[in-house]
Amino acid sequence: MIKDILRGWNGEVFGILDFNVEEAIKELNSLDHQMDIEGECTSYVISKMWVEATTRVWQTMQHNESMLRQKSRVRARLSQVDDIKLEVLSNSPQRLLEPVMRRLKLRMTFNLLSEADINIFEEPFTLEELKDVIWNYDSEKS
Repeated sequence: MIKDILRGWNGEVFGILDFNVEEAIKELNSLDHQMDIEGECTSYVISKMWVEATTRVWQTMQHNESMLRQKSRVRARLSQVDDIKLEVLSNSPQRLLEPVMRRLKLRMTFNLLSEADINIFEEPFTLEELKDVIWNYDSEKS
């Protein structure tokens, strides 16, 4: 499902980039054609538009190339992640089946709570206890 969403996004984003390059080239070709018709009498406005269109073509092409480079970097990282996942998955069952040679052993006895102590912890708070905590909350700042 995520792959389908990413494919859709990929098509939208990179399709738009390709479309932007094509549109900029069409505009530049149109201005070239207009300059050919007018000849040497080309107006300053058309010349300025031609320079801007040329700049736009190169900028969109550079942007497209930059996005493709970023995309290839991400693909390389994703393939590394997939390799790591495969390695972990291939080794995990073997490690779980191997006997553990050294285990830490605690040689201590812990005190256990009595039934009465457990019941004290499980009792709900009284209204007086809640009021006391709320009213005295601010008084014990460090």
